[in-house]
Amino acid sequence: MPLHVSPKRVLVWFLGISLFLALLSCLSDIAFLAGRRNQLGLRILIQMDAERNIPTFWSAFQLAVATLMLLLTGNQARSVRPEESGYWYALAGIFAVLTLDEDMQLHEHTAVWVRATLPATANLKGFAWTVGYLLVVPLVASPFLRFWYRLPTPTRNTCLLAAICFVGGALGIELLGAYSMLTWGKESPQYFGASIVEETLEMTGISLLIYSCSDLIARRGGLFLGP
Repeated sequence: MPLHVSPKRVLVWFLGISLFLALLSCLSDIAFLAGRRNQLGLRILIQMDAERNIPTFWSAFQLAVATLMLLLTGNQARSVRPEESGYWYALAGIFAVLTLDEDMQLHEHTAVWVRATLPATANLKGFAWTVGYLLVVPLVASPFLRFWYRLPTPTRNTCLLAAICFVGGALGIELLGAYSMLTWGKESPQYFGASIVEETLEMTGISLLIYSCSDLIARRGGLFLGP
């Protein structure tokens, strides 16, 4: 029995929820800067740069769904494009690690190691992990370049846009956030703005990846349940 899911509807829902959370965090930051610091205890639940709150759990959920979609894409590829399946499974493994990282904030524990290994990053404090990841990302991505180039054009383009959004937010805007915090402080509008842009880009990137996988699955005949 075929399982039909509208890729565009999936994208609208995931992007809609992500942008709604970004809007809530933005309004909370504006209220904070206007002097309403506690906001009935709700601020900690919706602030983008806080940990273990609604945006964090949503990001982890998105990554878990992306992992599942990559696995499903790999399973389908075993029948229609066997040479691709290993790459999809490898990507699923990477995103499974990212899911754990989002929930447990494992990347921040690497900041100490990066500062010890690269003394020039000492001033970045807890953001030093971004420098290490900037060095690792090209090494991890390079084996996938040929696989990416051989994907259908719509999938290839959407995956590229997803990667630009996710990596640009997680590393590029994260470094901008670090500069903002060190220059103007963690309660400055510059830092709040950088945090919202960073998290929104990450969520957008994952939403696009989920859409790309669901769209490719649909183009290749969809998923089938049962015998």
